[in-house]
Amino acid sequence: MEKEQADKIITEYMKKIYGFAYSKTMDIDLAEELASRIVMEIYTSLLKADNVKNIVSYVYRIACNTHSRFVMEEKSIKQMQIQKITEPKYHEHDKAKIYDKIRKEIAYLSSTQREIIIMFYYQKMKIKDIAQKLNLSVFNTKNQLYLIRNTIKDGLNQPKSNHNHKNIVFLKMFHRGKMGLQGRRCEEYFTRNLSQNISFSTYIKPKTPVEIAKELSVPVAYIEDELQVLKEYGFINKVGEQKYQTNIFITNYNKETQESIKDIFMQYAKLYCDLYIPLLIQNFETIFQNAQIYVPENDRNFLMWALTAYSNGVEVTFDIATDDLLYNHYTKRIDGSHSIVFAHVSDDFNNKIKTSNDRKKSKENTDFTAIISNFSKELKAAWIHFSKYDDREVNLFHKLCNWIFSTLYDFMVGKLKKDPQNINNFMHLYESGFIVSKADCQSDPERSEAEESTSDFVNLIVTTLSPKDFKALIPPIPDILIKINKEFETKLYHLTKNHFPPPMQELNKLMCHSTSFPINTRVFVLDHLLKTSILKPLKKHQKKTVNMILFTDVLPEK
Repeated sequence: MEKEQADKIITEYMKKIYGFAYSKTMDIDLAEELASRIVMEIYTSLLKADNVKNIVSYVYRIACNTHSRFVMEEKSIKQMQIQKITEPKYHEHDKAKIYDKIRKEIAYLSSTQREIIIMFYYQKMKIKDIAQKLNLSVFNTKNQLYLIRNTIKDGLNQPKSNHNHKNIVFLKMFHRGKMGLQGRRCEEYFTRNLSQNISFSTYIKPKTPVEIAKELSVPVAYIEDELQVLKEYGFINKVGEQKYQTNIFITNYNKETQESIKDIFMQYAKLYCDLYIPLLIQNFETIFQNAQIYVPENDRNFLMWALTAYSNGVEVTFDIATDDLLYNHYTKRIDGSHSIVFAHVSDDFNNKIKTSNDRKKSKENTDFTAIISNFSKELKAAWIHFSKYDDREVNLFHKLCNWIFSTLYDFMVGKLKKDPQNINNFMHLYESGFIVSKADCQSDPERSEAEESTSDFVNLIVTTLSPKDFKALIPPIPDILIKINKEFETKLYHLTKNHFPPPMQELNKLMCHSTSFPINTRVFVLDHLLKTSILKPLKKHQKKTVNMILFTDVLPEK
């Protein structure tokens, strides 16, 4: 039956139902309680019924059945009261346990339900006054009170569970698209562990705040506050009237799937090294001798590291149509960002990063590239690839990158002098590895000790070529490798599709066919080239700035 028709019938029979309840109980309070139960039973039944031929008989039958159950409940309560006289009194600690259980169950109620129970039981307010204060109908208020009692009762009677919720940690977060006007990165909205756990809880299927609260063993009030912020910024969507579902692309593969993905990446990395790296080596000398490219210490190995990682992402043939479809999955947020947010999950809370060894271990899975282009006209852009091979802290680097590159530029053009007022600027340049003292590196036999102790050099690759012209120096990916790439992308999709909820299935398919294997296999390619000695291990001071290229209008002095 339609809701409007059911509402009409309830309104028509409301007074008659109350009259029936009062005739059976002869008590105003009991009559209100019985009438509210009858109305709820009739309303629920009407919504489920397809066609009711005799409304009067239908209503009367439900009212009689509800009254019978009500009488049985009253008898049970009286029997319990009689038993209470003869039973021994609870000890204080037993009472405390019961009160704690009740408080815990109340914490799992929604905000409206908590207000109703406080007003009714603690403030002793009447139903009609509560309804008026909360802007609810009397029927709705009575119905909520009935649901509250049953919810608390069910919670108290439920056997204690030994299950402990596993805390979820987002090991890696990044976004694809436009950053917000405030410049806040996506991970800055998820600094609280609760926001990460809520997002993961509502990822596979939508849930109500109460369901989330019980799963995470957290009061609903905290859940509702966190949900409000996540919903406001578009990280969680409201589904229907009560449920929420995460709007983040979360990868949470089991160990078996992770191993299978790793095998696929390693297979492709080997083919990439066999088919493409020889082409890069053929062009290497031309790139190394280019007068518009500065390589620190003229180190061929250092340049080869950068070219390998750079060619593994820049020279990808993207499917433009697929990329346009990806754009349709971007979310516009109130901070001005327009993007897809990605997160990689670990369910081992004890694996939080606490020591330098832990940080190093967590970086094993780090592999992404940042292209920064909102500099001045002189500083055109910067390309940076983060991986387990560098000593850069990703979050800290992003906070300082614009300022530190500008400071380096001042050093290169001679504006930054070693004066006391510039001591902090030099300190940051040294700590970031952007400039290095020759005294700290392997000494040059032909250079005097005095010259070594006072001479600094820029410790990253710099070019006056535009990104487009620099890219032109890189050999294109051969057609056979592009074909192989597509085959591996299809394998990846079929391997991972069962790990995503329905709203993310299409996005996962597009991601598998647009991000390209060269981008995802950079670290595996570097691993393979190290094993085959095409790349040599990095020097200590090179780990700060490896796989970094600055595009600008001036070169450092050699």
